[in-house]
Amino acid sequence: MDIEYKRFKGEIKQPDGEGSFEAVIATLNVVDSDGDIILPGAFQNATLSVLPAHDSRHIPLGKAKMEDRDDKAVAVGKFNLDVAAAKEWSSALKFDLEHPPAVQEWSFAYGVIESEMETRDEEEVRILKKLDVMEVSPVLRGAGVDTGTLSAKSKQRFTDQLDATLTAVEDTLERAKLIAELRANNDKPGTLSDNHKARIKAMREKFEEIHVVLNGASEKDGLEMPALADTLLSDATRLGVDIAD
Repeated sequence: MDIEYKRFKGEIKQPDGEGSFEAVIATLNVVDSDGDIILPGAFQNATLSVLPAHDSRHIPLGKAKMEDRDDKAVAVGKFNLDVAAAKEWSSALKFDLEHPPAVQEWSFAYGVIESEMETRDEEEVRILKKLDVMEVSPVLRGAGVDTGTLSAKSKQRFTDQLDATLTAVEDTLERAKLIAELRANNDKPGTLSDNHKARIKAMREKFEEIHVVLNGASEKDGLEMPALADTLLSDATRLGVDIAD
């Protein structure tokens, strides 16, 4: 089972100030930023360890239990204040809440036990029906974690920007493979929405345009696509999507 992570910055409370906390970690039945919909009951009222930044080698900071409350998934937990790091994290969380706006972010690690693919508003979404939630972690906000943050760094070195773009394309390729696998397992037809077709085709054209800009228009004829774009095109074709001119 692959381990996945979701980061959230939801509503967080400290009911008694003695190390306890309640954190809304997901809104149920809506499409999240990963293109997933988590169904009620998916967290299975799991009891979790609280770890610092997903560090499984670190002594747990405390424990939390998952609860569904209306359309929210809530982690109800308590820090073990006898652990120095837990006391520090609890104090930091309290300070953050007492000096709004709160900026503390959390993340949880999980494996997918049961899921299926659906099309909603012409978008492919993954329906998460049952999860094996392993732990929940307070994490630091970090520049460059989100794709938007990376793309906004207009003053970064061109090499770094290329590396960031390469990473983003590789992530997209892995997501395409996951979608293909899930569809195959659920006997879904191998087609993509018109929006996805257009976006993949636009990606291919932009790769070609970058090559022409950097190497001269004379190389436009017979231009070869970058390897990753070619692979993405191949996978799209395997799914029954014709995006070639």
